[in-house]
Amino acid sequence: MKCPLRYGIELPQLGPLNATTKDCLNEECAWWDPRWGWCIEQTKAHALHTIATELWKIRQKMPHVEQFKR
Repeated sequence: MKCPLRYGIELPQLGPLNATTKDCLNEECAWWDPRWGWCIEQTKAHALHTIATELWKIRQKMPHVEQFKR
């Protein structure tokens, strides 16, 4: 797995220079999530996906405006 952080510098006039990704350091990385055993960025993505799924389920249960019009 590659680290989600980009290594390199960026100058406004020239754009990114030598922007590369490096291999994940796992437990040695400050972004490592020991609870799930993956990078914290994956934890965030998983949590957002779960929240979005639950919100979609709630939206599906809500009545539509057309049901109340006569």
